[in-house]
Amino acid sequence: MRNAGETEVLKRVIARLQSSLNLSSDRCFLTFDQRSVNPTTAPDSGVFAYFISSSFPEIDQQPSYLAEDALIGVTAFNRSHSLDDSDRANSLIVDYDSNLLELKRRVLRALVGWNLANSADDALYIGSFVKAVRCGQPEVLAPKHGGAFFTFIDLIFSVRYYVDACSEFNP
Repeated sequence: MRNAGETEVLKRVIARLQSSLNLSSDRCFLTFDQRSVNPTTAPDSGVFAYFISSSFPEIDQQPSYLAEDALIGVTAFNRSHSLDDSDRANSLIVDYDSNLLELKRRVLRALVGWNLANSADDALYIGSFVKAVRCGQPEVLAPKHGGAFFTFIDLIFSVRYYVDACSEFNP
């Protein structure tokens, strides 16, 4: 049985998003936090995931079976080289190909209610269904010197998994 932890959870979240959203690894990837992606080098659209924080419920604390409630962030993003003629972001909201809110909905569909367990033998994840916690406001970063607008929306998910605090790290 593999030891659970943030690394394994993030790997599974990224694999799920890549598969469900049909995204390559350059458009769906792990990062340190939601602001460590450089908007000028990011692909035109995609998602990235990162660990936010965790807590340990007092009721489930044994060294070989420690419950950990983690918050995982997923940021959906896209880039546009211009706003609408009226300097508004209408096309970024309603056009299917560049629709940030549609990408958000697809991320929610991929993760909410998904069980991290790969099989019945994956005991450290049983009952670990992903739950949506919060979604931030869509944001736009204006380009410097004529570059592309970088639009993004942050989603936060929670998941409980169990850590064997006695075992060795096994990535």
